[in-house]
Amino acid sequence: FMAYCVFRFRHREGNRAAYEPENKRLEWWLTVVTGVGVTALLVPGLFVWSRFVTVPSDATEVEVIGQQWQWSFRLPGKDGKLGTSDTRDITAENPLGVIPG
Repeated sequence: FMAYCVFRFRHREGNRAAYEPENKRLEWWLTVVTGVGVTALLVPGLFVWSRFVTVPSDATEVEVIGQQWQWSFRLPGKDGKLGTSDTRDITAENPLGVIPG
């Protein structure tokens, strides 16, 4: 379509451009067609996306902390739950702020 428009409406000697400052019918038509097109592209993607964001019932919760040039991971204990943490407990020896005890 783009190649056709470039070829069909190219500059030619003696032709003058036709300007149409406002065309409500065309504007409504383009708005509706664009809305239908966006909806047609979005709806199937939402069904696929819902499968990715549904958390499985047997999922393991992992805490990940991003730092410059490294990642820190906190895995659950034997009971399958993460321990509590607090930013006030962050030290060089305890970078994730896990509350001791």
